[in-house]
Amino acid sequence: MGVLIIKIIIVFNLLFVCLYFFLPKKRNKPVAGSFRSLEKYLDLLKKSDLSSPYVLIGVSGAEDFVQCVFEEEHFKLGYPVTTERQRSLVDKAKSLAKAEGLLLKEEQTADKEGYYLDIDLGTGDVHAALPKIESFYRSLFSISDDAVLEIDAQV
Repeated sequence: MGVLIIKIIIVFNLLFVCLYFFLPKKRNKPVAGSFRSLEKYLDLLKKSDLSSPYVLIGVSGAEDFVQCVFEEEHFKLGYPVTTERQRSLVDKAKSLAKAEGLLLKEEQTADKEGYYLDIDLGTGDVHAALPKIESFYRSLFSISDDAVLEIDAQV
């Protein structure tokens, strides 16, 4: 009887491990916020131990977004260039980055279908990065002060 119980426990443990690692992870829904509310997400991003954490910053009702990551002790913005709208803003994005003194590189996407602008904000400090993100985002997408952001974080 004791051996049967041990076998049942082992089977349940194996089943739990399989379910945990092989079922798709639940994605968070984007939350409404403001640039001020980004602070907590940037702090979580900086402290994350996930393999590829990110924060997507969009505007409610629009297709425009940038991705923020924390790599090599700096916050970086990723601006994808795959749609016509995104392509139309590339020169503006490059000019804004240059005007702010930010390091900009063009990187190919993983699927080799397009590229993105990798913009190093030059800081790992949340409070120093936040105004740079807000300035870049507002200038690039010409959004109003009362625009509601959609924040999607995997941190």
